[in-house]
Amino acid sequence: ADTETGGSASGRAIRTGAPCLINDTAKDPYPAFWRELSMRRGFGSMLALPLCVEGAVFGALTIAAPEPDAFDERERAPLMEAAGDLAFGLATLRTRARAAEAEATIRHMAYFDALTALPNRMLLREQLATALGTAKEERRPLAVLRIELGRLREINEALGDKEADGFVRAVTARLQEIVGEAS
Repeated sequence: ADTETGGSASGRAIRTGAPCLINDTAKDPYPAFWRELSMRRGFGSMLALPLCVEGAVFGALTIAAPEPDAFDERERAPLMEAAGDLAFGLATLRTRARAAEAEATIRHMAYFDALTALPNRMLLREQLATALGTAKEERRPLAVLRIELGRLREINEALGDKEADGFVRAVTARLQEIVGEAS
């Protein structure tokens, strides 16, 4: 148990990465503030178990009992296993979140132009196919406007990549102002 470094049981477990056992909150060498707070809340003993996720301490699972000496070795083992399971669950959730973010990034890269953030040809084809089907089904007209920037290669050669990219972004911004949100 790490009772000599001060702080709460949870804080010590997080700071040290090791379990912190307070067998008797009234007698252990526990800082006065935390001892008084624990006793006011009716805690006779406490066990704080670090939650290690991806090699770093993410938090702590702290369990308090009303009686002193509540956490003998027989009780600590399953609680430590539960803390390990909880940390594994947290790691799994983080991995899933990162995978979802990566999938969203890949989808965005596949369907949107990196320079303008406008839909690219692949997305245009899909949206056009849907729009054509809907227009045909509802027997209504459909119009498509195509705008091409002439002499862009010459502009790029004359001004350089950075300036040409800025020009394309400026044209994009003006078109979006005029057209507004796509429906």
